[in-house]
Amino acid sequence: MIDRKHIMIAALLLSVGLFSCGGETGQQAANEGGQRQGRPRAAASPVKVEPVKKSDISQYILKNTTLEAEQWVEIRARTSGQVIEIIKEEGDPVQAGSVIARLDDDVARINVSQREVAYREAQQRYEREEALFKRNLGSKEGYASAQTQLEAGKALLEQAQLTLGYTSIESPIAGILTTRSIEVGNMVTNNQVVAAVANFNPLLARIQVTEKDFGKINVGQSARITVEAAPNKEFRGRVRMISPVVDPESGTVKVTVEIPRSNNDLLRPGMFASVYIITETRQNALVISKKGLVLEGEGNQVFVYEKDEETGMGKAQRKRIEIGFTDSDRLEVLSGLSEGEQVITVGQEGLRPGSAVRLVGEGAPTLATAPGGAPEGQPGARPSRGGPSEGGAPKSGTPAGGSPAAGSPAGGASGGALSAGGMPGGGPPGGGGDDAERLKRMIGMIERTPEVKKIYDERVKQDPELPKSMDKVRAFMGEMREKGLIQGRGRQGN
Repeated sequence: MIDRKHIMIAALLLSVGLFSCGGETGQQAANEGGQRQGRPRAAASPVKVEPVKKSDISQYILKNTTLEAEQWVEIRARTSGQVIEIIKEEGDPVQAGSVIARLDDDVARINVSQREVAYREAQQRYEREEALFKRNLGSKEGYASAQTQLEAGKALLEQAQLTLGYTSIESPIAGILTTRSIEVGNMVTNNQVVAAVANFNPLLARIQVTEKDFGKINVGQSARITVEAAPNKEFRGRVRMISPVVDPESGTVKVTVEIPRSNNDLLRPGMFASVYIITETRQNALVISKKGLVLEGEGNQVFVYEKDEETGMGKAQRKRIEIGFTDSDRLEVLSGLSEGEQVITVGQEGLRPGSAVRLVGEGAPTLATAPGGAPEGQPGARPSRGGPSEGGAPKSGTPAGGSPAAGSPAGGASGGALSAGGMPGGGPPGGGGDDAERLKRMIGMIERTPEVKKIYDERVKQDPELPKSMDKVRAFMGEMREKGLIQGRGRQGN
């Protein structure tokens, strides 16, 4: 009897000791047991990836300006009159001498006829005086007077003919008619602006470059130009002129970039353009999309998609990289990645090293398979070992597989299923305190960029809940990163 009693006491003490010191190992075993018994697994986050590849990438100086026509002139009326006909409309191509509009020329034609009559009379008188003077029958003064009247009559006739010609308003240069400010029936006066013509080929972009960058630019250097009207298209240009002087007030030098234009180009004078003057190009460099940079954590980091060959499951691994050249949507990787690695470019917000991920479009099963070959709780599934026999689901308040009950220290938060983020209900790890701190840091990053802060303040007026929502702030920062206003580098926490 004594030996049996001692054995029972020892077994009881051993059970208590194992339960009290289980800690994290016990919880892990319970979680694994729960998965074996058919508890839901964490859902894999959907992501998009782009491979690390080799390509040429250039370093550039970026400046913004408006495009200008190489030639732009105002067309002015050179005589007074009423508009009776419009020949060219805005947007029509014109040549030098092309008639834009016509004025009423009746008065001008009558004046020409009168001057022609007066000129013929002066010419006849001159011929008579000349014949008399040669035969010494006329005076020298009469001959000289007739000659003077003939020359005056010729000048008046030419003036009348010129005025008649001015009733046809002509373009002084070849180009495109950009504006027309008169209509049929309008009265115009001498020297009044009636239209404008511009030569679009080539277009010019005049930019101001600081003294620091001035030494990197040479005449003939290549340039890339983008405009908002065609965001996915690039236009080529070259440096045409560099001002020989530095503006003493701004400390900048004016650089003129020439952009050849064909008939089907979208470029127009007055367009807002971004000018990239290429200063150096590296060939066969490792490049990735700027969208791959994560906004959280110190330094430049990306998440790489890796697939477990045994389980077929994908996971995200964070890597720190060193950046070289950057352009509008790509960046050069000097170290940290290899060619062919899959960088996560969409869906990386909120990921942690080792997080379960799947490519967009792939299936995402979330339930473990029960021993009977069907998911737990579904018809045909056998009860889990150690759990209740009714459908394999544990009764309320009863832990499955002998794990600690919900709400106990070893049972986790409320006994709920863990999500992909490692927290009940899908929240990220670290708890509410960490979320609040990360949200505070993200908003702090927004407020450090004046242009982004201005847009953020407008959004807050429209949606007062924005500063309180982690998801909304993340979406806003992703939008700003797409626009290039945030460079993908922040301090929101690890």
